[in-house]
Amino acid sequence: MPERNVYTWNAIVSGCVKGGNLEDAQNLFVKMPERNSVSWNTMISALVRSGSDQKALNLYSRMNSEGFESTHFTFASVLSACGNLLFVEHGRCCHGLVIKVGIDCNKYVENAVVGMYAKCGCMGEAVRAFDQMSQPNEVSFTSMIGGLAQTEHVDEALRMFSKMHRKGIRIDPVAFSSILGVCARGEAGEPKGSDEKCEFPSYRYGQQVHGLTSKFGCEGDIHVGNSLIDMYAKHGNMETAEMVFANLPEVNVCSWNVLIAGYGQEGQSGKALELLQRMQSHGFEPDEVTYVSMLGACVNSGDIETGREMFDRIESPIVSAWNAVLSGYSQKGQHEEAVDFFRRMQFQNVRPDRTTLASILSSCAGMGILLLWFYFFNKGVMTKSS
Repeated sequence: MPERNVYTWNAIVSGCVKGGNLEDAQNLFVKMPERNSVSWNTMISALVRSGSDQKALNLYSRMNSEGFESTHFTFASVLSACGNLLFVEHGRCCHGLVIKVGIDCNKYVENAVVGMYAKCGCMGEAVRAFDQMSQPNEVSFTSMIGGLAQTEHVDEALRMFSKMHRKGIRIDPVAFSSILGVCARGEAGEPKGSDEKCEFPSYRYGQQVHGLTSKFGCEGDIHVGNSLIDMYAKHGNMETAEMVFANLPEVNVCSWNVLIAGYGQEGQSGKALELLQRMQSHGFEPDEVTYVSMLGACVNSGDIETGREMFDRIESPIVSAWNAVLSGYSQKGQHEEAVDFFRRMQFQNVRPDRTTLASILSSCAGMGILLLWFYFFNKGVMTKSS
C-alpha cells in the first residue's frame, strides 16, 4: 500500500489475531507508527483470550501511561484478566474506574465485574454486583453458579440455577456443565448408591438437570456428557454413568478418565483395568490423570502392587499420587515399604502435605520408630502446626 494509516494497521493486526497468529499481531503492534484505543483493545483482548493475562495487564498499564482512554471493551478484558489471576485488589480498582467513568451499566462490563469477583471467591461483592444488574444473562448466571460452587455454597448455586431456569435465561452447555459439577459434589456425609438409595437433594437435582439437558438438546455435547458421567460416578451410580458414556456421539480421554475414576472410587480395580484396556484398544492414549485414577482404584481395592505399577508410569507424579501409594502401604501394614517410599519422595523434592504426614506417622507408629518422627520434625518436614 502506498499509504498506511491507523485503520489499515488495525485491520491487519485484527486479521492476525482472528487467524490465530498472536505473535505476528504483537510484532505488528510494536511497529505501528501510531495507535488508537482500538489498537490497544485488540491486543489486550487477544492476550486475555490466549491466557497471557499478566501480559494483558502490563499492556493495559502502558495504555494508561500513554494517555489513551479506556472503553468498555478495555475494562471487560482487564477485569477478566484480574479474575483469571485472582488479582482482586487490582480488580476492585478497575471496578472503581468503571463506576467513575460511568460505564458500569454496560452489559459486557457488568458480566466482567461479576465474573471477576466470583473467580476471586469474593461472593459477597459478586452477589451485590449481580443484584445491581439490569438484565443478567447466561454469562452472569454461569459466573455466579461457578463462584458459589467454588466457595462451597452448594445450596445457593442450585438455587441460582433454578432462578436462571425460571427466568427463561438460555442455558448453554457451559451452564449445564457448571451446575452438574455442583451436583457431583453433594453434601458432606451424604450416602451414595442407586436411585432407590439416594434421597439427598444434590443427586435428585442432578437427575432433574439431566432431564433438562435432553429437553434442550445438550445431552450429546461432550462436555455436558462428561459432567453427567462424573456426577453419576461420584454418587456411585456406575450403571447410569456407563449408559451416558455409551450414548455419547463421541468420547475423549476425559470421558474414559471420569469413568475409570468412578470405578476407582468404588474400589473396583478389575473393572477400572478393563476400561483402561478398552480405552487403549479404541486408540486413546492414557494420560497422567488416567494413571492417577487407576492408582486410586488399585489402592482402594487393596491391590497396592498394581497401584505401584501405575504410579511408575506417571512421568511427574503430584503429591496426591505419592499419598495414594503411601496410604496403601500403610493400610496394608507394609510399613518398611512406606518409609522407603517416603524417602524416595523426599529425594524427588516433592513437598509432603498433611495427608502424607498422617500416613508416614502411622507407619512409624506401626514400626515403633519414634526417632524417625523427631527426624522429620527437626529437618523441617513437619511443623508444630502439623
